[in-house]
Amino acid sequence: MNVNDLPPPPPAPERQGPHGGEPVHYPYPQQWAPLIPTPPPSTNGVAIASLVLALACLPLVGLITGLVALSKIRRSGEGGRGLAIAGITIDSLRSGLIVVGLLAGSLTGASAGSSAGANGTTGAAHLSVGECFTLQDGELGKIDPDETTYARSASMTTAVPCTVAHDAEVAGKWQFDDVKGSRYPGDDHIAKVAEDKCTPLMEGYAMDTWALPASVDSYYYMPSRSTWTVGDREIVCFLANDKVKLTRSLRADATVLNPDQVAYLTAVMKLNATDAEGPDTEAVEDLVDCRDFAARMANALHEETRQLTEHAWPAKAKQPVVDMLAEIKISTVAWEDAATASDAAEFRTHVRRADDHMAHREAIQVRAALSLTTSQESGQDI
Repeated sequence: MNVNDLPPPPPAPERQGPHGGEPVHYPYPQQWAPLIPTPPPSTNGVAIASLVLALACLPLVGLITGLVALSKIRRSGEGGRGLAIAGITIDSLRSGLIVVGLLAGSLTGASAGSSAGANGTTGAAHLSVGECFTLQDGELGKIDPDETTYARSASMTTAVPCTVAHDAEVAGKWQFDDVKGSRYPGDDHIAKVAEDKCTPLMEGYAMDTWALPASVDSYYYMPSRSTWTVGDREIVCFLANDKVKLTRSLRADATVLNPDQVAYLTAVMKLNATDAEGPDTEAVEDLVDCRDFAARMANALHEETRQLTEHAWPAKAKQPVVDMLAEIKISTVAWEDAATASDAAEFRTHVRRADDHMAHREAIQVRAALSLTTSQESGQDI
């Protein structure tokens, strides 16, 4: 209250002056005094620190100091309650967002990208056969750079049209029958199953191996120990180029080829696969293993002959197929002779004769007649 707001004091009573003169006024003594304003309470320092730490993006520190400040303010009557509450609110919201982000990242990693995002990014396990994709990290997860390399777990990928520059193409998928909760069978077992299942799937997807770029290899994504625990049982087989980007689909099967093309590629498939599994040793080192390989080559040529003979070829391919069969017959006999060779020198003689009649030139003529690739980009097969 201000002194000026107080009512004026009542007039002092008049008294006769001495000797009956003029009255004299005697003022009452003052009964009031001006009010001294009370200073405002000081602001709690911990409350200030809470807001500052929350704004400084230090998770949970602003929250904890804010709670401490509120406790102190209740006891001391200090100011700063609003600052403490603001620090608690800001830090709680920021910490909550961080926790949600960490949980989302953990679930994404555990499920190998179990759902597609708005930007097209998915886990490779959820790509379809025939889809082309790029890798976010640009790596294929190589295990051994000196061998055909494989990926152990699904990296984040982005599906793109096969006409757009990309890293890989899904060639097949295979699912374990194990139910969720079963024990992880181990890396070696998973890798063996993946190779056994992916090889025929990819051979059936890219039947024309002559058309494969030289740097394309077979890869697969397989369940890891951590993804197995959340129900991942799928193997994804894919073809990829770790040298340059691909700009076309590698698919060559019945969905894109005509029946005559499929018949020819099917006929030569067993021979190509057998040839790729040739022995690593020379006959002088392991004659038995080499003779076994020669026997398998002869059997593969018999099967190729049967399929080429049984198919009804279009007119322009008939003579090239006849010429090819004539060469195959000579090569088959030579491989059979190699399979019974008595020594390394005899084995090499028969193998040279077999190689001379493997119908390389005739195969190119058949391919030309069937509108297939006539140059071997990959150099993988005969």
